[in-house]
Amino acid sequence: TGGEGTTGGETTATTTATAASTTSGEGGIGTWVLGLIGQSCDTVCSAYSLTCNAVSTGGVVTDTVLSYVASLLSIVCETLSISASPHAPSLVGLVCNRRDDGGAAFSCAATDPLAARICCCGAPCPYGP
Repeated sequence: TGGEGTTGGETTATTTATAASTTSGEGGIGTWVLGLIGQSCDTVCSAYSLTCNAVSTGGVVTDTVLSYVASLLSIVCETLSISASPHAPSLVGLVCNRRDDGGAAFSCAATDPLAARICCCGAPCPYGP
């Protein structure tokens, strides 16, 4: 699709990655990043010279955590959804997808041609304020 979509001034799809740095010094807290549509978290994090934190990224299994992370990234979720796919958490249009704790194994390498991955890069990322 190629452009940046907006609804009421809020970004809903990206053509550039978005990072919400929550670092607090060396060895501190990781960074949540919204990747480009179709990218894996491995690719998203490597752009910041970081690695995907599979534990933090794969731990987005509640609506509360998903909403918190989305707010850090200035994502407006029209709908919160549960996904059993290995590429969740992700954003597809205005739908924010969280992990189904009993779903497919999480993968930092997973991609989806319609989804922008929500990734924790580096050290463990926060799940709330």
